[in-house]
Amino acid sequence: MGAVRWIRRVGSYAVGASGAVAVVGLVASLGALGVLHDAERHTADREMDRRVAAARASVEAEARRYVDATTIAAAGLGALSEITPAGFETVTGRVADLRLPGAAAAVFLTAATTETLPAVEADWRRRGVDVTFQPAGAGAGEAREHVFVVLGRSLDPTPVTVMGADVTVVPELREVLLRSRERRAVSLSAPYVLMRDRGLPAERQQKSFVLAVPVPDPVGGLRGWLLLAMRGNALMSGVLARAGAGRLDVRLAAAPGAEAFARYSTSRPAHHVGETLLVRSTVVPVADREWALHATAERSTVPGAATHLDGSIALALLLLTVICTSFVYVLATARQRLSQRVEAAVADTLAGQAAIERLNDDLRRRGEELEERVAERTREVEAQAAELREANADLESFSYSVSHDLRAPLRAIDGFAKMLELDHAASLDPMGRRCVAKVRAGAARMSEQIDALLAFSRMQRQAMERQPVHMADLVDDVWEELAGDRDGRTVELVTEPLPAVDGDPRLVRHVVANLLGNAVKYTRGRDVARVTVGGEPGDDGQVTFRVADNGAGFDMRYADRLFQVFQRLHRAEEYEGTGVGLALAARIVHRHGGRIWAEATPGEGATFYFTLSSSASEAGIKHTNEALDAEERRAAPANRA
Repeated sequence: MGAVRWIRRVGSYAVGASGAVAVVGLVASLGALGVLHDAERHTADREMDRRVAAARASVEAEARRYVDATTIAAAGLGALSEITPAGFETVTGRVADLRLPGAAAAVFLTAATTETLPAVEADWRRRGVDVTFQPAGAGAGEAREHVFVVLGRSLDPTPVTVMGADVTVVPELREVLLRSRERRAVSLSAPYVLMRDRGLPAERQQKSFVLAVPVPDPVGGLRGWLLLAMRGNALMSGVLARAGAGRLDVRLAAAPGAEAFARYSTSRPAHHVGETLLVRSTVVPVADREWALHATAERSTVPGAATHLDGSIALALLLLTVICTSFVYVLATARQRLSQRVEAAVADTLAGQAAIERLNDDLRRRGEELEERVAERTREVEAQAAELREANADLESFSYSVSHDLRAPLRAIDGFAKMLELDHAASLDPMGRRCVAKVRAGAARMSEQIDALLAFSRMQRQAMERQPVHMADLVDDVWEELAGDRDGRTVELVTEPLPAVDGDPRLVRHVVANLLGNAVKYTRGRDVARVTVGGEPGDDGQVTFRVADNGAGFDMRYADRLFQVFQRLHRAEEYEGTGVGLALAARIVHRHGGRIWAEATPGEGATFYFTLSSSASEAGIKHTNEALDAEERRAAPANRA
């Protein structure tokens, strides 16, 4: 009643007071509308980013299956003493068993110059390959390098019809072969039409790719290349369909701005890019190239992006503003009808409360819908994870099969050589005994490489059991295990203070054992060998460890090949090793969320660095967890071990 009496005393200001209430309410309503609209827009952007990231991860994981399968098959060919049709069929049969979508053929290529062409052709005929080389582009007396198809296996119903063809006539093939030979690693070609598809009608042709992997010989030379031919649309159409899942239009191109070779559409009507359409572009690393991924989605299909919550709340605030303005105006201008107006205002207030309750019910319903959509998306992610686990299981089965098929002939070779050495040594001349010894040593080295290949392929799928690791004790234990390698030598170990770290003790021990073992191995030529181990904690919760020696060192020009499988910077006759140790160590460090690198000077020694999370650092542990969730993407080059 005091407020009513005050309004009556200032009746001349009634209109001004009502106007002020209306202005304040309008400003508040418009402000709330803007804030909530921005919140919906940001929600849409975050959800779109998450969907595109999931699509990118699916494409990258699928591409990695093809890269890993080709690399392992090339390693299997490289382990053969002589590549023959039977050996090629055995190794590529495991690739065929994977049933990779879009994979067209696996072929083996060999290089020959114009001068060496007859001898190379005769050698392959000796191995049982009925092939006639068809050199292209060489005039009379002109010497140039040719690359011929000598072995092939079709991975689809279409037979391989290019046996003996010179692939250097195809610019894309020539470029990818040169690049893979220079990098000594797997390389991906630019898109082109396969030689076997060029006779098809234009509407049936599609852009295709090849993965090229150089196949080395035992002394570090080049035997040839293993190529996996893949048709682009068939390669990725299934992955894009799963990634789009009826909500994303996705296109995949070989480079930003290039024509798409694979796409998935939700079949919705086309829209111009604007407020209702979300657009994202990103790149996907595949071998040594990057594919361009372009995705679009209707804002209305993104959960939480088109709830109309902003309009509903703004409308409620405007309604409340109208009620308050009317209430003030009535109190100030209708003295004789004050009681009736008060009753009407109370009724309006109750109506406003009912509207707010309805709004709350609407919000509750929309929240339940959002939870249901999130649960649906969770089920989809779990299904994708199950597919990835199945793919990993297939890859592990493939690795085991390759290892098993290679071990059987190895055991036979070693067994017969041992029988010859034990039972017939007296009938062999010195040269014969040396040959038998070389056969047994070669079989032992190949067995070690098979074991290393299996360890490398299985390490990524081993579960990690993190706990505090005392690095000083670990270094002492490993050094004692290396006592046999130090017999008859003077090797000094200098151990600086080493902080404890958080990690899997088995895996961290493997890293330390590999680096210390390399340091002992590569200091053999020193009268007094010196190995130093130290560690420095950083502000980011990471500890940087180093293992330094005064041994052979290496040329830093080749440091980018240092951590790649089956790549070595030293000859096997000088320093033994499988070519897998440093690659496996790099995988372990990456799984712990760290990184590994090296510095060296030829003839003066090398220093290897790696980082691990401090056992007292919560930030470091979080960093490790994030690294475990991310796929390891580096192709680390040449291994010293």
